Amino acid sequence: MFLNINAESFTIKIYKAMAAPVPKKRLYPSLDEVSGKRKHSNGKENLPVTPLAKRAKLLQGTPVRARPINPAVNSLQSRIELEYKIRDGAAKLLQASKNSRQSVEASKGLFVSNAKIIALMREMQQMKENVVKGNSDEPSPCKAKIAISDVRIPLEWREIDNAKAKADTHYGVFCLFKMGNQVMDSSTLANVDRTTMDIVFRDTIIFPEMVGPDFSLEVEVYCSVPVEEISAKSSTPIRMLKKLRSKTQDKVDGSPAPQPTIPSSPYTPRPSSVSPSHRFVLAGHAHLTIKDVSNSCRTYILKRGSVGASGTASTGNDSTLLPLWGQICCTLMAEPACASGVRKDGFVNLHRMIGGLPDWTRLWCVVRRHHLRYWVSPEDVGKRDLTYQLDLTKAMTVEPAPRLSIRRPNVLLLKDSSNEYFVAFESKEERAEWMDTLKQSILDMNVWKSSCEFVIPVPQSKFYTESPSVEEPVRWQSDVITTVTVPGLKSETTL
Repeated sequence: MFLNINAESFTIKIYKAMAAPVPKKRLYPSLDEVSGKRKHSNGKENLPVTPLAKRAKLLQGTPVRARPINPAVNSLQSRIELEYKIRDGAAKLLQASKNSRQSVEASKGLFVSNAKIIALMREMQQMKENVVKGNSDEPSPCKAKIAISDVRIPLEWREIDNAKAKADTHYGVFCLFKMGNQVMDSSTLANVDRTTMDIVFRDTIIFPEMVGPDFSLEVEVYCSVPVEEISAKSSTPIRMLKKLRSKTQDKVDGSPAPQPTIPSSPYTPRPSSVSPSHRFVLAGHAHLTIKDVSNSCRTYILKRGSVGASGTASTGNDSTLLPLWGQICCTLMAEPACASGVRKDGFVNLHRMIGGLPDWTRLWCVVRRHHLRYWVSPEDVGKRDLTYQLDLTKAMTVEPAPRLSIRRPNVLLLKDSSNEYFVAFESKEERAEWMDTLKQSILDMNVWKSSCEFVIPVPQSKFYTESPSVEEPVRWQSDVITTVTVPGLKSETTL
């Protein structure tokens, strides 16, 4: 087969290709590139992809997809707005107060609201930092509900204190409990004077949010002092002479005299708001952690003054402090999530020795707290006696059983220092779920210890109690020798 090539036509095609104009490179983008529209073979247009296209869409007013907002941050913001409203209401109540008792309660409302706002703002900042750092995948113990009750603070009045104190001087005392972003306050104990022996709060403070085992509870004791008394105590002869000179100078110059102000405090309202009629001074503080949880009344160290207190504590003049003994008695309770409710339940095959021979029995198992309780069927729970019970221990390990020792698939081995227990399941997935539940139960028991068996009692409602709303302190008895025993102390004090 021969190939005939026409030399003349081939030469003409080469000349035409050489003479074709070279396409010029555009210095500016085309209209389609600016709008970001690129067409497929089917004629449809894509979404804008270039920066110029995004800029053009923004200028045209096209809505841009908003960044997702964390719902926890929204919740904190709403709580902060609520505290601002409560503070405004307390300011209005302070203006309408007619006696000292109402003034103390209204000033306390301003004080506590500002404390809660500061705590919530700190929590929001920590939440943003945790989002940047990220969360770890390591197993963590369950959270618990914290409560404190039976707060008792003994006082130690000395002769020098009795000489300084006036006969008509009365203090209002209350406690502030701070744990993270949660701030709770006790009832105000009115009419505390030099005849007061012990300060007793009968409140049961239950924190609404559950916390982890690394919680830190700050107990701060505050006493209220009238602003007039603070200004009176600051009137020394030298200061009175300076005030007299400033007044005479004002009469000559015509400028107004400076007004006495309250010492600055992180909880004092802004100058634009209503100024409180009582000043709250930190008399003492205590620091409690998980090591102090005992579910019974114990004695702890109460540090006097503001040395070592938290950064948000309100400090003031030491001359207004109460003569604290240096100890506080209270009951710190913890109710972990594992203490109430059923962790897991279902049918399992339990390996037991019946009549001296090994046997596998299918039973209904319920994991509650650190107990594995077995019944024949789910209908027998709470109606009939237990068939078998297995208690988890702190040193117990949970792992898949080796096939060489037990010729059965999907078996868990629960082993402690002296015994071994075998539990079989229907599938590997079910075995993995039960193994995670049992490991979590052992971890919670090692962290919370005896609190895993404790449930915080529900306090009696105030609407059904016959005790008055205003607490009265325990006072000294004149001409009577009594013996006072403080819980947790070995020695007795004779009065």
